[in-house]
Amino acid sequence: MADVSSVRPVRAVLPAVLVELERLVGRRFSFEARAVRAGFDAECNLFAPPGRPLSATDLGGHTVLFAPSSLNEVQRQLAHYRACKRRRPDTAAAILLPSFVGKQCGKLLAGMRKVHSFPKGSVLFNGLSLDGSPKVSPGIPYTAEVWFDPPTTAAVASFPPCASALVLPIAAALAGGSLPIVTVHAAGLPINALVDTGASHDFVSEELVKRLGLTVRSTSWSHVSLADGGRQSILGQVNLRLVAGPLRLSVSPYVLPALTDAAAYILGASTLERYAACVDFG
Repeated sequence: MADVSSVRPVRAVLPAVLVELERLVGRRFSFEARAVRAGFDAECNLFAPPGRPLSATDLGGHTVLFAPSSLNEVQRQLAHYRACKRRRPDTAAAILLPSFVGKQCGKLLAGMRKVHSFPKGSVLFNGLSLDGSPKVSPGIPYTAEVWFDPPTTAAVASFPPCASALVLPIAAALAGGSLPIVTVHAAGLPINALVDTGASHDFVSEELVKRLGLTVRSTSWSHVSLADGGRQSILGQVNLRLVAGPLRLSVSPYVLPALTDAAAYILGASTLERYAACVDFG
């Protein structure tokens, strides 16, 4: 059993537990409602900013993981979550909470479904040792439940995806005259990505999708509109996780037959806004 006296009070879901929760809800988390970021956060990189209440953070469009330990936390967190979801119905959330708290929640969990239960003694959380290194916390002294609120379809875009980078001169893009190029990684593979604030969504080349062995799913859109008025066929959509420095981005790009010679991926406005990216064109 871990020495609780040497563990700082940081409740961070273990990476293996996070992966299991993602499997249960069928989605990847893009925001964890915890006001602490620690060195073992390998799967989720967005957190409630320290020193600022969760209510000041826009959760719209995210799949959020809540892990409250009290009824008061549940009330505050779900109230803000639902306010964000009214504006962005594509927002989703899973909540991991003690069963005794769940029994007190009543209507707070209305519309959500219970997808799993953890028995007493389950090891779910990491803590921080006094020197700042991760340390597994003891098994929970209670049973726990996982509830899930899925996104709704009301937020499906009513306009076709569009992109501007596909008609830019390659030389200008490479020279940085129009759009910056950054290096991201997927499954350890380095990828050149154009940062295109004029693109509505993310796009990925069919060749890269094949190299990564990704499964392409159907989409309601058949084409992407280009800045010159032309169109390019959309082959489908994929889910993947990109690594950009310390960031882990959960993205769902549209698959195109080809992009540019400069890049195999386009980071569009939807991802840039979702992760509050600041683009420096200087």
